[in-house]
Amino acid sequence: MTLVIRPFTVDDADQFGLVHVRAWQATYRGTMTDEFLDALDGAAWARRWREHVADGDHGRVDLVAELDGHVVGAVSSRSAPTETAPTTRPSSSATRSTRPGSPSATCSRHPRAHAAPSS
Repeated sequence: MTLVIRPFTVDDADQFGLVHVRAWQATYRGTMTDEFLDALDGAAWARRWREHVADGDHGRVDLVAELDGHVVGAVSSRSAPTETAPTTRPSSSATRSTRPGSPSATCSRHPRAHAAPSS
């Protein structure tokens, strides 16, 4: 098995859109409503990631992880602009593979508006 970390390109968006959705579904099942999670659309996320990467640098670092030639994760990170928001912490988001046998996925963004009711 070969793991490669490299810059994220627009060509990675289709594969990563699906990884992104599967990661959310695996991570937030039971915390967010099934209706919301089941409605997540890999193609829609691929478009968002394609636009995000095509938009240019803007001080971001966008990386993708490939395992044996398949996209299994990505990270996008940037530092907060110190001259406009000195108290803002650096921001980042990450998602990792949900392939069978892999660790559970994580993502730092969590839309609480779709949280599942507490029991």
